[in-house]
Amino acid sequence: MILSAIISDSPALKEEITLLFKDSLTFLDIGKGQVFESELHQPFSLLFLDVPLKENDPFAILRQVCKHQPGLPVVVLLPRSASLVGTEALQQGAYDALTKPIDRERLKIIVSHALEKELLAREKEYLEKQFLKMVERRPAPVVLEQCRDFYAGALRRISETLLKIFEENDFAESLVKTIGEVFGLSRIALFLREKGKHRVRASFGWDDSWAGQVSFSVSDGLAAWLEKEQKIIRYEKIADLDPAELGSMLQNDLELACAKICVPVFSRGKVSGFLALGNKISGRDFSEEDIDFFSFLANYLGLAFDNAAIYHQAFLKKKEQEMILEHLTAGVIAVNPEGRITSFNQKAMEILAISPE
Repeated sequence: MILSAIISDSPALKEEITLLFKDSLTFLDIGKGQVFESELHQPFSLLFLDVPLKENDPFAILRQVCKHQPGLPVVVLLPRSASLVGTEALQQGAYDALTKPIDRERLKIIVSHALEKELLAREKEYLEKQFLKMVERRPAPVVLEQCRDFYAGALRRISETLLKIFEENDFAESLVKTIGEVFGLSRIALFLREKGKHRVRASFGWDDSWAGQVSFSVSDGLAAWLEKEQKIIRYEKIADLDPAELGSMLQNDLELACAKICVPVFSRGKVSGFLALGNKISGRDFSEEDIDFFSFLANYLGLAFDNAAIYHQAFLKKKEQEMILEHLTAGVIAVNPEGRITSFNQKAMEILAISPE
């Protein structure tokens, strides 16, 4: 079970959240008057913070939590009348903000995404450690420290991009731009599988006309080879492939993609796309350390794209629901099986004079 905590003086709110996530989270009970440093150093994966705005400094505890556990997802709960304060909560370090009474379905989505982000953060730390161990085993003592620093920095920048960007299109553009800048590439393109073909989703160093013209069938050539072999292909190694006809076909595909190497992106054990990397601006070849780095990154990228797709679908669904509710001429009230109001639209507040608290 995943360790979490609810910082609130409301027994009813604590009970509601605890019951909602009883099958997925284990809660450590912390009252607002009992927030000690020792408790804030617990290995939480998620924190719920109830913020009553009547306090002189309502976000003091939020800043305290962010200080002791940077990166910990904190979901702030606010009175409905203070929905505009949610922006300030995000600026103070909250992962997300939700007004009361709680919209349970929306809270479930927020928690799911927060836990995915926290998992990616832990995977990032693990990958960094594992990759540095791999680099240390390389027999290159003279440049070892430079290698360590470069690849650790590269992985950190790419991981930060994966953690910060979740909207699918921005995510792809930011990813290829980051990789292109880190490795000093003349060009790079991300191809993703769509309706039987791998098409350009994002590119760096290319114009839009090229991106719209290039695609690869999943059933033959480069895409089929990547699916079968599930490993990086290098232009300079094509001559070693047997039979020669296969090498000639792959050479043509790599030239079409203007790629020195192609890195498959895996999703659930299958190739969901690939990165086509062009020459380095410096004119240097890709080193064995570079190849190891991209091999190590392949599965990580697939997981990140899966998360981005989930987030995008949930975001669109949430916006659609909000738009429908706010434009209804009738008041809408949602009630749980116990008869407690869980959410309502603006019209319902006006008609029934419902308190947002």
